[in-house]
Amino acid sequence: PSAPLYFMGDSPAAEKYRAAYFDTDFANGVVWRHGDFCSMDPKTGGFVIHGRSDATLNPGGVRIGTAEVYRALHELSLTISPAPFVDYLVVGQPVTGADGTPDVRVILFLKLE
Repeated sequence: PSAPLYFMGDSPAAEKYRAAYFDTDFANGVVWRHGDFCSMDPKTGGFVIHGRSDATLNPGGVRIGTAEVYRALHELSLTISPAPFVDYLVVGQPVTGADGTPDVRVILFLKLE
């Protein structure tokens, strides 16, 4: 793995670079991170993606990160006992709109209990 050392034009201490990639709220600022956070669900072994960089869907011109859907489903699963689903996957399917323009259909797959 590799990571940049500094931003061009940054201070000698690389302050802008460190502020962008070494969040002090995450691992005391000693671990490089770029927003692709995930955590493993101990029950399912699946991963919950907490960043937007996993995928960005654009249905009807509205940008939405799949992580936003995953986060909402994960939070919902914590409020319902037992959770009605054990895993989930959201994908974008290219489609053609009624007017002939390209669009995206958002499809959610749920693995039910």
